[in-house]
Amino acid sequence: MRILVVDDSEPVREMLRMVLRSLGHEVVAAAGTGEEALAAYAQAHPDLVTLDISLPDISGVEVLRRLRALDPKARVIVITGNNSAVLAEQVRSLGALHLIEKPCGPAELMKALALVEGEPPA
Repeated sequence: MRILVVDDSEPVREMLRMVLRSLGHEVVAAAGTGEEALAAYAQAHPDLVTLDISLPDISGVEVLRRLRALDPKARVIVITGNNSAVLAEQVRSLGALHLIEKPCGPAELMKALALVEGEPPA
């Protein structure tokens, strides 16, 4: 899959890039802010977005809302260190396919990607 990685932390973006590439995916763009994410999505047209909720300019929830308005078929996995039942319900109601809690490792990411791809997790 062609993936856009969105996280305000450069080390997290790099870790996600490495893990995704090791799983055979192509990271077509990476963004550290919500505005960068929206611009990168419009330019790269990725198959999937990994989206952090805590961004410096606009919240990941708002980015998700705008992505889905821009492209109702946008596929998004939310990765956050600020998980709650309210947040989980909110992002799912906005169309997020999966929510992963930070810190996350390759196994959690691989499981979420398998679910997104419609394959049974290994």
